Amino acid sequence: MNYFQATRGRALEWTVPPENFSSVVAIYGGHFLDMLFAATGWPHTIAALTPNQFPVVPIRETGVATPTSTPAQLVLMGMLNETAVVSVHVEGGKRNGSGVQIDITGTEGDLRIVNASAFGDVGDDYEIFGAHGDKAPLERLPVPQPYLRLPESARPSAVLELAELYWAYAHDVEHGTQTTPTFADTVRMHRLIDGAHASFDSHEFVRLNAAS
Repeated sequence: MNYFQATRGRALEWTVPPENFSSVVAIYGGHFLDMLFAATGWPHTIAALTPNQFPVVPIRETGVATPTSTPAQLVLMGMLNETAVVSVHVEGGKRNGSGVQIDITGTEGDLRIVNASAFGDVGDDYEIFGAHGDKAPLERLPVPQPYLRLPESARPSAVLELAELYWAYAHDVEHGTQTTPTFADTVRMHRLIDGAHASFDSHEFVRLNAAS
């Protein structure tokens, strides 16, 4: 994403102090990994890099420079089971060409899910591409109808993602189901982020507690 660059505006000044837990890893990494692992399952072992590339961050409007230790990138590798491998790179401060790209290699083919912005505006919806077999070109696929649960809207895609969460929560309340995240899911994500930092500090793989 192109946020969290070497300099920041006043609107993001609050993200500089580490105690506010508002880094690339905590915000974008946390939300993205939650979505990814809900689809693929959680890794049981990870190795990660969480470097701080901008140790001093000036605020553009004031010129005040504040030291910080918050990470600017997350590079994470892990094993989802005994054979499946996951590799993630969340990059803050990207000046051009930001957005999300997910590549999934399956036993029968491949999927690619992309969008044009890590914090989507109007029209920055995810697009799905796929191919079956070998050496075939990726072709655009329609979003399956059961996922189109919101009415047509000209709202930004980032707003629609939040609206989707509220829709799922309302459905859970009405039907007694549990599809939306719980506090236990939050704790599990924080432990994964802690594990990523521990891996970077120790230069070692970290095994996650599957029950977390």
